[in-house]
Amino acid sequence: MPRGRFTPHVLRSTRKLYGFSREKLASRVGVAPITIKQIETGKLKPSALLAYQIYMQTGLNPDQLIKNSSPETPRHPGGEPLTGDYMERIREIRRQSVSQEEVDMSVQHFAAVLESLFDSSLPEQKFWALLPALQADIDRRIDSFGLRKALQKLVKARWGIDELWSIHDPDLSLYVKANTPTREKATAVRTEFFRDRDSIQKILKGPLPQKTPRSTTRKRSVA
Repeated sequence: MPRGRFTPHVLRSTRKLYGFSREKLASRVGVAPITIKQIETGKLKPSALLAYQIYMQTGLNPDQLIKNSSPETPRHPGGEPLTGDYMERIREIRRQSVSQEEVDMSVQHFAAVLESLFDSSLPEQKFWALLPALQADIDRRIDSFGLRKALQKLVKARWGIDELWSIHDPDLSLYVKANTPTREKATAVRTEFFRDRDSIQKILKGPLPQKTPRSTTRKRSVA
């Protein structure tokens, strides 16, 4: 019987760009190889969460993946086409560029967005539904990015507690500790955290990898 018409998929194009097999990409993303296959064959539309997990490992625009738009031209969220060394370069940039000031600016931006979001939910009587929904979304992001252990360790070191969301017990509440003199100690610990990080970055810092032409032939085929 004749095979059905082949429909290109941007995830397969991305795999080929990096030279990944389905098994290798699945391992990096943390899913079964069949999941990658089903996405590439159009049998599975990735959720937003899965699309962001794939983005973290490939740089592929999550929106492009979900819509399978321009399937033969994978792009990162900025709109430029991906290159074979994109993830290597972006990881190096991330290691070298993020400072305490940039983190603080992002925190302030998110705080302003959340304040506005909560205020806008009041006239619609959706505040009490929005609050647990956002908490659940944050918890899912913590786990999807593999940050649960690191976050718990950091919160314990800075604030002396294990819980993120507790509000009933003052001794266990991050909110209470963040608004009492305990904050001064936590701020000092955070400052030391960035001082240590910056010292490591000075040792590791070097020129960014340069783009190199990719061979037009491959030694092995990609599934």
